[in-house]
Amino acid sequence: MSAILVINFHVKAQHLDTLLGILEGAKRYLPENGEGCSAVRVLQDVADPNRIKLMETWDSVAAHQAHFEAINASGDWQGIVAMMLTEPQREYYNDI
Repeated sequence: MSAILVINFHVKAQHLDTLLGILEGAKRYLPENGEGCSAVRVLQDVADPNRIKLMETWDSVAAHQAHFEAINASGDWQGIVAMMLTEPQREYYNDI
């Protein structure tokens, strides 16, 4: 059973293009090179374009957590958080 990661971002307006560029890179890179990630979707709120939802399909929660630990250790996650109005919210769902 796949694990679906959903991250809700509320980005500062001046960083929107930067975040979208990062997420576009993830859409291209992760399904081919991220061990255990098979799909990435990026959704933008119609009413508030600074609200972004990232959805990733992983083989397991553990596979994503290993990926996240690497991003966190590199400092990349802290750079993303610095672009936000609020702390990004991560949730996992089972694909049923």
